[in-house]
Amino acid sequence: MPYQHNVYIHKPVVIGRNVWIGANVLIIPGVSIGDGAIVAAGTVVNANVKPLAIVGNQPMRTIK
Repeated sequence: MPYQHNVYIHKPVVIGRNVWIGANVLIIPGVSIGDGAIVAAGTVVNANVKPLAIVGNQPMRTIK
């Protein structure tokens, strides 16, 4: 199978105001994080996060 080394997919990541992002967080391209949200350490953010939400765990889920 041929593999193309120069293929990049560019999608914006939008991070709102007053967002707390813990250590070792991976944010997937194309995701937006709402204002005042908290992302726990080690989370893979693969979906949009609502404003003032607390997310964490694997897979990502809303804690509060």
